[in-house]
Amino acid sequence: MYVEESVFIENNVPNIRKYRNFNFNNSEIIEHNKLNQLQVSLRKLKLENDTINGIKIHFGNKANYAVFVKVLDIITIESMPVYCPYKNDIWVFVPAPKKPVAVQNNTQPVQMYECVSGRMSKEDELRFEAEKEKREFELKIDVIKKHWMLYLGYFGIVLLNIFTLIKFNRSKTIH
Repeated sequence: MYVEESVFIENNVPNIRKYRNFNFNNSEIIEHNKLNQLQVSLRKLKLENDTINGIKIHFGNKANYAVFVKVLDIITIESMPVYCPYKNDIWVFVPAPKKPVAVQNNTQPVQMYECVSGRMSKEDELRFEAEKEKREFELKIDVIKKHWMLYLGYFGIVLLNIFTLIKFNRSKTIH
């Protein structure tokens, strides 16, 4: 689940838990070992349902964009319930179990958004499939438009052969 920046600041997310730091400041190839350690740590955090600890991922000024994308992929693969991008950091943690809370009249509900960067909904899949079929159909139409004279020539040759065969068979007499 993606959390907005305002919610991040209001809820004082950096001070709620103890965070293990991962600093990335190079390319994906150089940071490969750290990325593997990050994935193992995320998996452990989720399996143990650890609501006391979390993981802070920091991207330095020289961090490669591929590293950022790989980190988001790892978060998606490990199905982490909550992550908060904030400035050059991503804060990842497992939320505490929800307790029933009495709603006060003057409070506003916190809006949470789910980040679906690595997943597609069924609607998206159907839409992409329909667009793909439409592109394939349009491609076939374009080929026909581009080569219509060639198809017309083949059709003419076929008709000419049919008429020649009919005329040849009529002119033959059986003795």
